[in-house]
Amino acid sequence: METRKTVVFFLGQSQYESMREMTFCFMDAFYRLGYETISIDLCDSSYNERLINTINNFKIDLFFGLNGWGGDFLINGKSLYDTINVPFFAFYVDHPMYHVERLKWNIDNYIVSFIDKGHIKDIDNFLDSSKKFTKAFVPHATYLKTPKNDIQNRKHEIVFAGSIKNPDDIRKNWLELSNPLRNLMETVVEKSIYSDNRDILSLFSDSLAENDIYLSGDNFKKLLAVFQQVDSFTRNYRRDKVIRSLLKTPITIYGNGWDYISWAGGNKAEFFPALKTKELYSILEDTKIFLNVFPNYPNGSHERVFDAMIHHAVCLTDESHYLKDFFKHEENILYYQYDDQLLGDKLKHYVSNTSFLQQVADQGYHVTQEHHTWNNRAAKILEIVKLHTTIRSLNSL
Repeated sequence: METRKTVVFFLGQSQYESMREMTFCFMDAFYRLGYETISIDLCDSSYNERLINTINNFKIDLFFGLNGWGGDFLINGKSLYDTINVPFFAFYVDHPMYHVERLKWNIDNYIVSFIDKGHIKDIDNFLDSSKKFTKAFVPHATYLKTPKNDIQNRKHEIVFAGSIKNPDDIRKNWLELSNPLRNLMETVVEKSIYSDNRDILSLFSDSLAENDIYLSGDNFKKLLAVFQQVDSFTRNYRRDKVIRSLLKTPITIYGNGWDYISWAGGNKAEFFPALKTKELYSILEDTKIFLNVFPNYPNGSHERVFDAMIHHAVCLTDESHYLKDFFKHEENILYYQYDDQLLGDKLKHYVSNTSFLQQVADQGYHVTQEHHTWNNRAAKILEIVKLHTTIRSLNSL
């Protein structure tokens, strides 16, 4: 049997191949830290045979799956990971409201991480207190990259990558609901759009509390589909609003679903189909400013922020509390507000000042390379796993 430290990575289906590419980046990071890395592709019909052979021939230290890929394997009705006493680490890239069933898996040797600190406490709204898994905050990151193309030589002035659903179509889903629930959703949407990018669930709780209503855990869980609709509406509304404000700006947009606004008169914006992850990397290498519009991550981040910076593009993004711990406006990043009527004019000014953009891009690159690579995240994951394993060993004393 191979005795080298080994991490097994599961691969699943992924839109635009983003999560598969992220897994490969994690594999490279763990390899750099001295681990043997093995991938098991759940889209391959032979994945079960490969898993069995891997377990029989390698000393496995950790199983790893994005969004819980591979977490549901059982041996005689018991979790594989409890049976062979090897931790399973699920790196979730969405809010826990979208993964409640996977979080309910009956696994004791289970570590879950989320990319926003608020998501950690939100788990408790959907699960009972009997769950024994370890919870952790591990934000997104990017891969190591050193080549640089100077800002002044780049083809694309401003780029945004993201698809959309017409927010008005999403909102129609709840207009037929009874008044109390419809009014609650409208209130939360209003707060979410015009507040400081606060967490959706806390806005629901605050809105109910304003009317002296405090739901029990079970009743809160019944609102899961409501939370998802409001989350979907707000993230798409934000994209819609920001892009509409920049239609007369030379911005290049890669994404699907934009047809309903892309032909407005006087547009300078150009629209193209969505890109796969590696295709986007090539675009970033030739981009001056990359626009990010956060989903509901007020205390976390998104890999696009760091992908832009590692490719020496300037990242223009709405704020998050996590980012503000590392990045300062007009020093190594550019922040914007949703209601800034002058955003288009500001961007034209930024684009014309290539020396300024170069300074911001260089500083953003250095901070990202030092603190926000998948190597950084892999090292943190190993620390979490060691603590998790140590605490589990105490339970047996």
